[in-house]
Amino acid sequence: MNFTGTMIATLIFSVFFTGVGAVFAEDKDVEQMTTSAFEELQLPANYYMIDASAADITGDEVIDTLYLIGHKNKKSDRFSDNMGIMVRDGATNHVKTMDLNNFSGYQGKIFVGDFTGDKISDVMISAPTGGSGGIVGHMIVNYNLPEPRVIFDHKNNDGAKFTGKFVDDYKAQLVNENTKRRIFLDLENKKDFYVQSAIYDENGKLLKEVKPISYPFTILEPIDIDYDGVYELKGIQRIIGAYGADGIGNIYSRWKYEDGQWKIKRIEVSSFLF
Repeated sequence: MNFTGTMIATLIFSVFFTGVGAVFAEDKDVEQMTTSAFEELQLPANYYMIDASAADITGDEVIDTLYLIGHKNKKSDRFSDNMGIMVRDGATNHVKTMDLNNFSGYQGKIFVGDFTGDKISDVMISAPTGGSGGIVGHMIVNYNLPEPRVIFDHKNNDGAKFTGKFVDDYKAQLVNENTKRRIFLDLENKKDFYVQSAIYDENGKLLKEVKPISYPFTILEPIDIDYDGVYELKGIQRIIGAYGADGIGNIYSRWKYEDGQWKIKRIEVSSFLF
């Protein structure tokens, strides 16, 4: 994604102080601020604004405006590829655009909040990827440095990774690659289907090798569980068995950014009763 042209505007934003923590514009001002300022920017052909927000993301207590932009065949399209984050620095009025490395999806959204604990907002981008898997892509970018850095990318979006195999007695044996812990899921609720598919016989003996896997996040939500102004991530993933539509369980996990990496704080795995 190559952005050219002079991107300078005359709109100067007011400064909003909250005393401590992140600085945000009032909700009623955000739409007016972001829309009017965006109209002054120059974008390559077929690039459009997908979402916008306003907050202090550089730590200088001056409101910055940020735009999620992407390439579309036409403005009304729901799917965008080659997404990027365009930020107008509220103090200098300079504009910088960060390419999100082929990030794409449907109707992308911006969330701003502190994930690192530095009391300055980071930028989280989320966009459903489409398809039957229900996977949603996410990225988080920290701007409290001379250059922005991605602190959550497609590898993190794999979540709590599980691999394993079907075993006798209508069970799936799973191992979590993060913790190396092993669990078993009961597959009895799908007995008839697996017998008809010649995966098990009527007595629960495995007839065909099946290797279940976990999908990336279908849901990933910021949550301030300690009410300390620092967000963690709460996610849901699917575990699939014989094929993509064969859901055999869900993974519920909670993550916290510590020491420069995302650490699992809790994992729960559920199976289905029917």
